Amino acid sequence: MFLPKNKQKAADAQVLIVNHHLFCADLALREQGVGGVLPDVDIHIFDEAHQLPDIAAQFLGFNLSRYQFEELVRDLKQAYQTESPDTIELKEQTQQLADKIQSFNDALGKWEKRWTWQQFGTDKPAEEALQNLYQHLNVLTETLKQLADRGKLLSALYTRLQTFEKQMKQWLTSEEDNQIRWLESTQSRFKLNLTPLSVADPFSRQRVASGGAWIFTSATLSVNHRFDYFAQRLGLSEARTQQWDSPFDYKNQAMIYHPIGLPAPNSPDYIKICLRAAWPLLQASEGRAFLLFTSHRALQEAKSILTHHWSGSLLVQGDLPKNILLNRFKETEHALLLGTSSFWEGVDVKGEALKVVLIDRIPFIPPDDPIVQAREADLRQKGLNGFYHFQIPEAIIALKQGAGRLIRDTTDTGVLILCDPRISQKNYGQLIMNSLPNFKWVYDVEVAKEKLK
Repeated sequence: MFLPKNKQKAADAQVLIVNHHLFCADLALREQGVGGVLPDVDIHIFDEAHQLPDIAAQFLGFNLSRYQFEELVRDLKQAYQTESPDTIELKEQTQQLADKIQSFNDALGKWEKRWTWQQFGTDKPAEEALQNLYQHLNVLTETLKQLADRGKLLSALYTRLQTFEKQMKQWLTSEEDNQIRWLESTQSRFKLNLTPLSVADPFSRQRVASGGAWIFTSATLSVNHRFDYFAQRLGLSEARTQQWDSPFDYKNQAMIYHPIGLPAPNSPDYIKICLRAAWPLLQASEGRAFLLFTSHRALQEAKSILTHHWSGSLLVQGDLPKNILLNRFKETEHALLLGTSSFWEGVDVKGEALKVVLIDRIPFIPPDDPIVQAREADLRQKGLNGFYHFQIPEAIIALKQGAGRLIRDTTDTGVLILCDPRISQKNYGQLIMNSLPNFKWVYDVEVAKEKLK
C-alpha cells in the first residue's frame, strides 16, 4: 500500500520535489515502456543540472556486482531452509554459485583494475570463469522455475535470477553502438557495468513525450560562457540559454594564486612541491583551508607530508564521516581538511572558517578509464577531438565546482590556489581561465598573503 499511497499524494501535489536519482529511475522505467512512478507535470526544473547526464547514464544502464551475487546466495540459502528444505539440488546449486563467484573474482587478479570489454576479452581464464558463472545462472533459473510456486521467497528469487541472467547475457553479447561494456575489479570485488555512450536520445525522447517546460540551472553548466556541451549531452538541440552574473564580487572578494615554476603534475615530488608553494598561505591563514586532490593517492601523499609538518589539526577524508569532518573543520582552529571528489561540490562553509582552497591538478578523467576511451573513440569517428570535446569540458565543470567552495556568501574572502602548471603553459589553459569566475590572478605569494590579512 505504501507505493500506491505515495503515488497518489504525488499526483495530487501542486509542487513535487524529487532528487535526480528518483527522476532518472522514472526516466529509465518510461524508456523501457513500463510506465513511470512519477506523475506527468507541466514544468520540470532541475537544480545542479550538471549532474544529470551522468546520473541518467547510471539508470539507463546497469551493473552487476559481487555484492549483488553474494546477496543472491544468502537469499537462496534462506529460501531453501524455509520453503524448500527437501530440495537438495537447490542447496548444492547455491553452493556451486558461491564457488563460481569466487572463481571469477580470483581469475580477475588481486590488483585494482578497470577493464574495457576489449581488454577483458583477451584474458581467457577470466572470460571462461564468467561464462561458467553465466551458465550456472541458467541452471539455477531453471531449478527455481520448478520451485517458484512453493513460496514468496522462491518466487521473488526466480524473478531476480531472470533479471540477472538477462543482464549478464546482454553484457556478454551486446554489440550496440551506444553501449559501453566495462568491468571493475579488486582482490575481493568485481562489478560488470553497461553504460550508455550517450543519454541524449533517450532523454530527448522522454522529454518530448512528457511535453511541458524544462528548465536546467547550475552555477557550472557553461564552458567558456557557452552551454553547447551540456545541451549536447542531454539532446537539447533547440534550448534557449541565459547566463547571469553571480551576486558575488569575485574580483574584490578573492583571488587566484597560481604558483610559477612547478614541475609537471606527473613528477615524483609534485605534491610535495605544491604544498611547499602553498605553505606561506596556509601559515598566513592559520589553516582554515580545504586541500582538494584529484586522486586518493595524492591525498594520502599530502597527508603523510603534512602529518610531520603541520602543527594544527589535520582532517582527512576517509578517517571520519563527511559531516563530522566538516563540523570539526568549522569548530577547530588551525585546521586543514584534505578531500577528493566528494568534497569538490555540495560543501558549504561560509565566513571566516574557510579562507584558502587548494586544487592540486586540473581534474582530467584518467585516460585509461573505459568510458573515456569509448567516448573519445566515438568523437574521433565523428571527426572531433576527444580531448577538446570531452576531457576539457568535463575538467572545466569539475574545476568550477571545486573553485566554488571558496566564496559562499557576499562577505566571504580568501585565496584559491591552482597549482597545475598546465593552466599557464598549455594552449587549453586560456579556455580554463576564461571559464572560471573572474577572480584576480596573481603569481606572487606575497601578494596573495595580503588577501589573508
